[in-house]
Amino acid sequence: MKRILLTSMFALLLVINHQVFAQNTIDGYVLYRDNPQVPIPDVQVGLYTTGGTLINTYTTGDNGYYAFTNIPDGTYVLSSTTEIDPGGVDLYDAWLILQYIFGWIEFTPIEFMAADVTGNGVVNMVDYLFIVIHYFIYGQPFPAGEWVFLDVEVSTFSREGGGNVAGSSTGDVGGVWVPTGRELIDEMILEHEGIANLQSGQIVSFPVKAPSLIDLAGYGLVFEFDPQVLEIVEVVPFGTDAHYAVVDNQIRMSWIQNYDKSDRSFEGVLATIAVRKKGQVTGDINLRLGKESHILDNTGERIGYLELTAPKLSIAAGEGSSLRLYPMPASGTTNLEITVDQAGSSLVSVFNMQGQLVDQFSISVTAGTNNIIVDLGSYIPGSYRLIVQTADKQVMKSSLYVR
Repeated sequence: MKRILLTSMFALLLVINHQVFAQNTIDGYVLYRDNPQVPIPDVQVGLYTTGGTLINTYTTGDNGYYAFTNIPDGTYVLSSTTEIDPGGVDLYDAWLILQYIFGWIEFTPIEFMAADVTGNGVVNMVDYLFIVIHYFIYGQPFPAGEWVFLDVEVSTFSREGGGNVAGSSTGDVGGVWVPTGRELIDEMILEHEGIANLQSGQIVSFPVKAPSLIDLAGYGLVFEFDPQVLEIVEVVPFGTDAHYAVVDNQIRMSWIQNYDKSDRSFEGVLATIAVRKKGQVTGDINLRLGKESHILDNTGERIGYLELTAPKLSIAAGEGSSLRLYPMPASGTTNLEITVDQAGSSLVSVFNMQGQLVDQFSISVTAGTNNIIVDLGSYIPGSYRLIVQTADKQVMKSSLYVR
């Protein structure tokens, strides 16, 4: 009896000992594109059973590390999400998708997930066009979401290579972005070359140029403008199947070289833009190059430095100003219709034909057209010269006839 009891106690100790030592730690790192040099912070790593039941979550720190402790023996799945801002997507990624579609390159599993921006499990022309048009031109979000992560199956019985998780910003097929808040910055600038003068109601067309010696594979260009000042009448971008749209205060254009390279004859003009002046403005009203702008060389890589040129858009001071008196001749009162570029106080001076000042007064005007009634009760019949000096020192003159 004693022997049987001792044997039973020994077996119980073995079971207890197994339960104690069967508690495991599952840990590893979340890495951008599986690169050990680029950990991803603020990722919520979920530990799931193979049946999809959530056991626990862990949020990575700056080093991308996660850990789950006291985990019983078994097989589990790591599934990850994050809410940090994505980035790194440009026309280079669309170029890579095109190479994959043509069968010229292969994708790793995380590259494939990044390229599948529509999230339907395949990479095809729909994904390519989504980046080129819907994402870059119109700013539409990717159907696949902002981030993708490879799920990792981990077994406590055999864990070779740890439990590292690969993630990517959706669309960043080239893996050039680093999730630390930094942005890709190219030295691309827009310099002024010549002057294009704008007149009211007149359409002015001008080219945006790049050095004609560069061999283009594609571009993504953004030009910012003031919609209160300029109306974009027409945009003609370079390249077969180039796309563009005027969205809010931006002109956005994209293009990638054809498969047969039939339109490789770039002669220096990236786009021709036609504009028309709006409102009463003076000074320079120039396009500004958006920070998302980039150009691809003949290998599909972004060109690091490039200087674009376009004319300086200018409106001559006073071009939008005018002065009119009516009815004419006048008796008792007359209407002074004045159109100015700048609001403020204007000085009105009235001279007789001998050059003598007979009246002087100030009027308050707003930018645009103003109508002011002038009292002529003290004026003797005859001819006068009315001169207005505006707040921005413009001088306008008109003849006044009093009967």
